[in-house]
Amino acid sequence: MARDVYSYLHFPLVAGIVIAAFGLHETLRHVHEPLDDVPAFALVGGVAIYLLGHVAVRLRGAHTLNTRRLVLAFVMLALWPVAVEVDSLVTLAIVTVLLAGLIAIETRGYGENRTQYRRAFYGPGSDDEQPVTAPRTQ
Repeated sequence: MARDVYSYLHFPLVAGIVIAAFGLHETLRHVHEPLDDVPAFALVGGVAIYLLGHVAVRLRGAHTLNTRRLVLAFVMLALWPVAVEVDSLVTLAIVTVLLAGLIAIETRGYGENRTQYRRAFYGPGSDDEQPVTAPRTQ
């Protein structure tokens, strides 16, 4: 399992970042023009590949499916025809808003659980404290 997660499944994450970076580069070169097919797919498809990589890592590691990221990945792929019609800066704004929305939804959904975990792990007080260790017995 660890071999799969930490070696094979990092490839879609890295590939998605690199492909999306190419799309972002082309977006910033032609902000007031629609993107061509390849840069448009690079921008929205790179983000989709990255999200699908996250879904795969979680599915393999925790045996759970993150449906929010899966749905957003397919929404990103569905934006490809839109990306070749509107200005590239508009496409980038749409991608940014969708990703920010996903982050907000996931933070809202997992935020309290993470706070409870941090308090249990780090002890009462600051979330930045070192982990609580068991007292030494002699």
